[in-house]
Amino acid sequence: LAGKTVCMVWNEAFKADVTLPAIGESLKEKYPDITIIPHTEIAAAVQAVLREDPSAEEAAILRAVLQEKGCEALISGNGG
Repeated sequence: LAGKTVCMVWNEAFKADVTLPAIGESLKEKYPDITIIPHTEIAAAVQAVLREDPSAEEAAILRAVLQEKGCEALISGNGG
């Protein structure tokens, strides 16, 4: 993950708003040159896609947002 851009995605389930930032900070400690894109920067695009039956258009919107942000890896979570 050194030098990579990692995007965080949250489906607004229990406590991932707490766990995803903690994971990001832990990754930054291990990989100082990593770029973390927090879930708050892609939240609007994610909401439509993470519901039970997203349309192909909604999935394409999420892919476009992730590409725009330069995501090379994705961490998805809902806490627990």
